[in-house]
Amino acid sequence: MGSVGDFQGSKEFLGDDELQDILNRIKARYKTELVPIGIRSAQLKILAVKDIDALIDQAVTKSGTGDVRFKYWGKIWEASIVLASFIGEQDLMSGASVLELGAGTGVTGLFMAAWGNRVLLTDNSEDALLFARANIYLNDLQSNADVKLLDWTNPDLDRQFDYIVGSEIVHDENMFPHLLDLFIKYLKPSGTIFLAEAVKSNQSSFFEMLVKYFRYERRGLVMRSGDEQYRVSIYRAWPR
Repeated sequence: MGSVGDFQGSKEFLGDDELQDILNRIKARYKTELVPIGIRSAQLKILAVKDIDALIDQAVTKSGTGDVRFKYWGKIWEASIVLASFIGEQDLMSGASVLELGAGTGVTGLFMAAWGNRVLLTDNSEDALLFARANIYLNDLQSNADVKLLDWTNPDLDRQFDYIVGSEIVHDENMFPHLLDLFIKYLKPSGTIFLAEAVKSNQSSFFEMLVKYFRYERRGLVMRSGDEQYRVSIYRAWPR
């Protein structure tokens, strides 16, 4: 594992003023780690907030409410790795346009960019997009990936996409209508949605809304890391 500071002496990036500025801004606010992840033929380095689980626990304790959404983007979610792995096994069109919602550090979108797709990584957090943009540069994906701040309640996208993907984005019931509108408005008629959610005792009511406009199928997968097991539901949806 590394930190943002590990890149300060890298000859590969010293001449890149934009990346250096991003890394300096991140370093001023966060302790970081560089996490290597390999899926199929792609080996990526993902910059993320270090010890994010401990930070979230501390924030929950201090707030007493559990409302620490501002920190969730800094975690590399197991669901995002499972989703990227699942997508990597699908027979997708080449050079497709991809919209990632709630990208955070950008794991799924970055792998789709590494596999030759044109990806727009979006989030409603400026800090999340700092990490996503750093990860684009650190993995030399500038030609295939870009970032954009996106407010689901007032989206300003200018095109439709072949694929829309998202990990752990179906959790706030107040946002469900806006998320559904995004799918309806910005997915091409021939397009596909891929979502990943940690398995919960009850399926989110969002899918009761989704089925009115989209057909979908669910698949349960398990990610093993050491002695830990993470159960993830993968949803593949397409317009009716």
